[in-house]
Amino acid sequence: ISLNCIGGHMRRLIFLFLFGTLFPVIVTAANTNMAMLAITRLDCGTIQVNDLNVFSDTDAYTGRKMTLVDGCYLVRHGDEFLLWDTGLPASLKGASLSGSGPMSATLSKTIPEQLKVLGVDKSQVRTVGISHYHFDHTGQLPEFANAKLFIGRGDWEELTAANPAPNVNPAPFKSWIDGSADNVEIVTGDKDIFGDGSVIMLDTPGHTPGHHSLLVRLAHKGTVILTGDAAHFTANYKNDGVPTFNTNRADTLASLQRIKGLVKNLKATVIIQHEPVDVSKLPAFPAFAD
Repeated sequence: ISLNCIGGHMRRLIFLFLFGTLFPVIVTAANTNMAMLAITRLDCGTIQVNDLNVFSDTDAYTGRKMTLVDGCYLVRHGDEFLLWDTGLPASLKGASLSGSGPMSATLSKTIPEQLKVLGVDKSQVRTVGISHYHFDHTGQLPEFANAKLFIGRGDWEELTAANPAPNVNPAPFKSWIDGSADNVEIVTGDKDIFGDGSVIMLDTPGHTPGHHSLLVRLAHKGTVILTGDAAHFTANYKNDGVPTFNTNRADTLASLQRIKGLVKNLKATVIIQHEPVDVSKLPAFPAFAD
């Protein structure tokens, strides 16, 4: 039946009926899906920076020191679990990585130990997302060798090169490099992890060639953006600081501007994964934000 054949009053009634009945169903369904999403922070170590100037290619922090945290994140999506980054190596538990360099690192508890507190076995973590290939984000990756790995293309190409650079360690990725290609998702650009827009890997290169951040849309807290190492602490984030060891300066600055634009437009909470102050932006472990 053509609506043109129906009087104006009747058309208005049909319009009100359709939108008055269907819209609440759509909104309720969306809210139900969002309510299934939650996130908690895991303690994946502490890093003592003895020369903060390594985080500035403009010598902004001469003579300064800082203690950074190393955060990993467990995202619950319905009955699925995504682990974002895997922190320092488990071998550092109760020990310390130190030397003549500008940093030292310690670990007090492993990821599997923290998962047990949550009532989650590590075998239930079927998806792992890695922001980038540096050791403090990939240390406990071998614990999840049966999970599907999501990693940026630029980083994967570095890891699988015939002669990886000295600061690129393929060892934690051995199970995926040697295993089935079906168990690795090599991410170009952004990636919608679950296909519903709730958890998205954001293409933010510069720190490494394939660096990604993570956007999580929570029903109650709102959008949260985990920066990976697009920035390491608040001052560098605010001032567009570029570490001396980043792979591309222009990409770093462009990625920072993208994150800041998303934060502004989505009214998002930005969590700098190494910034101690940002730990409190999520509920204290073992609580989840939803």
